[in-house]
Amino acid sequence: MRKQHAAIAATVGMAAASLGTGAFAQDAPMSEGIVSSVVKAPIVADGDVAGALTDLVINYDISLDPSEPGRTLPAGKSIRVTFPESFASTEVNVGPAATCESPCNTGVLLQGWPQRPFPPVPDFYSVEMDGSHTLVFTAVQDLAPGATPGLKQNHLILDGFTNPAEPGTYEILVEAETGPDGALETGTGVVTIHPEIRPSINPTSIFAKDADDAPNGNTIYQESTVGGSPQWDWDFYLFGADGGPIVGAALEQRNDTGGDIVLDGAVIGTYSIEAPEGATGQGVSGGPSVDATAPVLGKPAGRLTTVFTAGDAAGDYVTTFEMDGGNSLQMHVAAGG
Repeated sequence: MRKQHAAIAATVGMAAASLGTGAFAQDAPMSEGIVSSVVKAPIVADGDVAGALTDLVINYDISLDPSEPGRTLPAGKSIRVTFPESFASTEVNVGPAATCESPCNTGVLLQGWPQRPFPPVPDFYSVEMDGSHTLVFTAVQDLAPGATPGLKQNHLILDGFTNPAEPGTYEILVEAETGPDGALETGTGVVTIHPEIRPSINPTSIFAKDADDAPNGNTIYQESTVGGSPQWDWDFYLFGADGGPIVGAALEQRNDTGGDIVLDGAVIGTYSIEAPEGATGQGVSGGPSVDATAPVLGKPAGRLTTVFTAGDAAGDYVTTFEMDGGNSLQMHVAAGG
C-alpha cells in the first residue's frame, strides 16, 4: 500500500525521476510539442508497467541543465495533463502531495532533478481532477526561473490510475499556460507501457545536502576541478527485473572510457565516459549497493553510491549508465582549470 502522501512533504517537499536530455534518458518514444518524453518515475520499479499503478515523469522540451531557465507558470494559470481512456481511473482523493491522504491522485512540479520540486503545498499550486482522466495544476503564485531554474518536469503519482493492460505506446496530452504572458502551449507525451518490469538505475538527490533542513542538491549537473571530484557523490536506486532491490552491485572500471556494473561476478550493466579530447585518468568508482528505501512511497531499493573523478583535461565529462535489458541515464560534470 502506498504511504500517506503527507509523507511526501518530508522528502519531496524538502526541496520527487529520466529525463529528456540529462539524467533520465530511458529510450523513450518520440513525443512532440512542449513535451520531450514521458518516462517511469525514479522512485518505483513499475510505474510504466502494464496493469501497475501509474507513476510517471513528464519532461518538457527544455534542457535539464540548471544554467538554462525552465518554463514559467504565472499565478492563476494551469497545466492540464490528460490520459487516454485506456488508463483505468477510479475515484480517490486528489490534492497537493503534502496534504493529500492516500490513496490520492497528486503530483509535483520539478525543476530538473529528482526530489527538488517547487514546494508542493497549497501556497504554491493546487492539484485537482477535471473529470476522470485530467489532472490540473494551477499556480497560486508565479512559478518562474530566478533563484531556481524554473519548471522543467511533472512527476505524476496516481493512486487512482492503472496503466493499460495491453503493452504498447500511449499518448498523454499536455496543455500548459506556460508561454509568453501565460499563453497556451501544448504537447503530446508518448509513453511506452512495458509488459513487465525492467531493471533500472535511478538518480536520487536526497543524500546531497549541506544540512538536514537544506534543499537537495543537483547531483546530475555538477562542477569539479581538473583531476578532482564534484561536491556530491552520485547516488542511485537500483531495481531488478523482479521489482526488488539490487544489492551487492559494484562498478568495475576497464579503462578511461568506462566499465561495467557487476553483480555476483556477472555484468548487469555498463557505464561509458565521454571526456574532453585527450583527457586521461577519468573514472567512476563505487559499490557494493546496499539495501535502502526509495523516497516518497517507501519502496525497497538498492542504493549504489559512486564517486566520479575528472581526468587531466578541463571540459565537460558525460557519464552514461545503462542497465542490461533496462534503462539508461546520464550524469554531467564540468571540470575547470
